[in-house]
Parts: sequence; structure tokens; C-alpha cells
Amino acid sequence: MKKNLLITVLLFILLSACASPAPVVTGSPVATEPVVMPTDTSVPLTEVNVCYSAPTTTQSVPWYAFEKGIFEKYGLKVNLIQLQGSSKAMSALVSGNASICQMSGNSVINAAAAGLDAVMIAGIYNTYPAVLVARPEIKTVEDLRGKTIGMGLTASASEVATRLALQELGLQAGVDVNVIEIGEEPDRVAAFRAGQIDAILTTAPYLHQLRAEGVSELFDFGKVGLPYAHTSILTTRKFIEENRPMVVNFMKAIIESISLMKADPEGTKEVIAKYLGLDPVADAADLTDAYDNIVQPLLQEVPYPNLDGLQTLITFTVESNPDAAKITPDQLVDLSILKELEDSGFIAEILKK
Repeated sequence: MKKNLLITVLLFILLSACASPAPVVTGSPVATEPVVMPTDTSVPLTEVNVCYSAPTTTQSVPWYAFEKGIFEKYGLKVNLIQLQGSSKAMSALVSGNASICQMSGNSVINAAAAGLDAVMIAGIYNTYPAVLVARPEIKTVEDLRGKTIGMGLTASASEVATRLALQELGLQAGVDVNVIEIGEEPDRVAAFRAGQIDAILTTAPYLHQLRAEGVSELFDFGKVGLPYAHTSILTTRKFIEENRPMVVNFMKAIIESISLMKADPEGTKEVIAKYLGLDPVADAADLTDAYDNIVQPLLQEVPYPNLDGLQTLITFTVESNPDAAKITPDQLVDLSILKELEDSGFIAEILKK
């Protein structure tokens, strides 16, 4: 079992490495305050490929750092790459096509079980602000039986969380309900609106839109209090060993961006609008809902990984990958970068601003 899994993962990585590279986001900065410029423009910037796994609000911290020049402030020229799903992000990471990636927390579990070098250095969102919604006529869990649910690609946050939500409701994917992989959240919402599927797991700002359309809400991660390691920043132990100052500077940019985002609602909403393809004016109510219900209350100011949330995902993963049973949460994380920034006083200084 372990040998077959490892062969499958390595084959997927090899194929991914041979594929055409994903597009790099190179848009000009959004013209909103505060714009943070490099502290010393005479110092050459260190180039680094950074990937993120989905166009969702919870992925917006590196977008903000990129658009506001915060990476440059800490000496980094970041090539920001969007990939479709956490499995592709993980493949880019372990193959070296990207050095640091933001993706769902479940990704590191299968990687560790397969013996791959991947480690979580930050937990940006330690809960999943998602709700399982269904067509208005589907009022109860029993009404959902036999229906079709759309979810993200295999190993994506949406795929894992959808199956976990169904499990919490007492339903088995592929037995009690049909499940199909569709792709990114905008695609799933479009398929739901077109009547191609009966239910989806969704987040703001799409959740705000669908509520206005009268959907039924069958499961809310935010209300059940289930520990969950959602949006996380991963790299490899080898990369930390060989490039620790770069990783430290990257996390400085992330922590400062988090602090600024909480103090800059309008600038944050404009960045989110840009990356989600929304209109800052026409979609203002949806963007405000996303900011007020996701960014402001749930974005971690000091983004330590959630070990209880990782245990939730390990327990769930064991059903499909028995090798995950040998993994413990502490084996999946490297807390030394954040600890260094905390001990040095950097985090306290940022939070005072």
C-alpha cells in the first residue's frame, strides 16, 4: 500500500514538473493606502516562486503582500503563481517549481505519509468558514440523499471538507449522495446556479450571494466548532535549512500583511476583488461580507498552525490512506520561524502599529 502510494505521488510530481508552468500574477499594485515600499531599494531583491492553491478569500494574504509591495520591503521578489488545487500546489513544492506554497492543511498529511519533504510553517486560517448549501427545496439532510454534490479536485480543501461535512451529517459520499469534482469555487457556484448539481460547500463572498438567492443551509463549519487546519503556508525542511533568512523574511511580510489587512478594510477588499474578478462597486456588499465574516474575525494575527485541526484531518485521512495513522501533528510542523520572530520582538512590534 505504502509503496504504491509513493509511486503514484512521485509519478504525479514528475508529470506536473513536465507540464507547462502556471501563469504568474504580475499585475500592478492596487492604488489604495497604505502602500509599503522597500526600505532600501539599492539592495538586490531575492527572487522566490510562491504558489497558492485557489482563488478564495482565505488565500488573500500573499495577494495583499504582493499588491502592496510588502514582499519587496523584506527583500523578496515574489513570483506569485496560482495553481488549481492543493495537490498541484504540493507537487510544485516538492518538485522545486515553487519554494513556498499556501494551500490547505490536509495536503501535508498525505505528503508526510508518502515520505515527502513538506512542512507547515504557518496556519493562516485555523477554521474553515464554509457552509454546505443546497437548492431551496432540499430542506433536510434526508432530502439530500440521492442528490449530487459538487466539490473541488482530489485532495483540495473543498474535496476533503465536503467529505468531512457529509460524514458529520451521517452521509457517505458515493453511497448516500453522489459527488463530482468540478474545480475552483467560482466554477462550482456556476454549476450550482445552472442546476447541474444540488449542493456545494461554499464561502464568502459567494455564500453571501447564494443566501440572497434562498438556498438551504445544511452544515456550517463555523457553528460546529470542529478544529480544522485550513489555509496554511508550507515549504520543505531542505529549503528552510538552505534558505532560512529568506523564509524568515517571507514570514515577516506575511505577518505585517495580516496586521495591515485588519486595519485596511477598503484596500483589502479591493485586492480580494481583483483576484476574484469582482467589481469593487457592484459587488461591494459581497466583499464587505467576506471581509467582516472571514478576514477580520478569523485571520490569525500570530499564525501558528492548529495542531488539533491537523489531528482532525489526520483522523479523517486514515480512512482513505491508512499510512496517515503513523503521523502525529507535531511531525507536520516547524514552529521555529514564528518562534524566532516572536522571541525577537518582531511580532509584538508589528501588532503595536
